[in-house]
Amino acid sequence: MPKLLNNSTRQQIWRRFMSIRDVQRPIVLGIETSCDDTAIAIVSSDKKILASRTFVDREIQKHFGGINPTVTAIGHRSCIDALIDDCLGDVPCRISDLDGVAVSTRPGLVISLKVGVERALSLAKLVYFPQVQRNSIGLEPV
Repeated sequence: MPKLLNNSTRQQIWRRFMSIRDVQRPIVLGIETSCDDTAIAIVSSDKKILASRTFVDREIQKHFGGINPTVTAIGHRSCIDALIDDCLGDVPCRISDLDGVAVSTRPGLVISLKVGVERALSLAKLVYFPQVQRNSIGLEPV
């Protein structure tokens, strides 16, 4: 009976045989920080999720009795770069290999959205690619 492959093994195989050049363009980095989750994904134009990472700290929320906007924004700042690096490593590619960045701008906690928008703007300026503003409701499956 054939053995089923887990996600980690599939990603290792994909990395070995696929290249960022083999994926349908454009390829976009998505950033979602509208509330308590920090979510990053790299997607292709044919709606394939090439890599994604999400982080949320439920223990902090329990400690504060719910979502504390200031603490949530600090959490976004502390992990957003590592999540982006992890996604780039999964594909594998560099930020300059991507064609753009998309970021949620509403609805959400302004202080949390600001973290994602600031990071997206810095990446867009660094690599000179366009930024697309998206309603965070459309990004939730990421």
